[in-house]
Amino acid sequence: MTNTVTQRWLDAAKAILGIKSDYALAETLGITTQRMSSYRRRGVCMGDDIAVALAQLMKVSAGPILCDLRAGEAPTAVLREAWKSAAASLRENDKMSVPDPSPTLAKVA
Repeated sequence: MTNTVTQRWLDAAKAILGIKSDYALAETLGITTQRMSSYRRRGVCMGDDIAVALAQLMKVSAGPILCDLRAGEAPTAVLREAWKSAAASLRENDKMSVPDPSPTLAKVA
């Protein structure tokens, strides 16, 4: 399964940070280009450690990112909706501006 949620968050980070390439984002995150490639080409979900690092770089709360990632991997529609709801609640309650790069998350199965 391709993890488009991870890919959307990587794209959001690049846009927010003004980074042009995956290579530069990998360098900024302190990960290998092979790891970045696994996110892009093999659809691997980024780990919580990378999600938190990404949030710190973007200066936003990690909670919505973590919830979005779990929603993207949820095995059932009920769990997916629960994670999506949690992400939305965190966005609403967070005083930081957290982007929502996953408007079509429901399509991720």
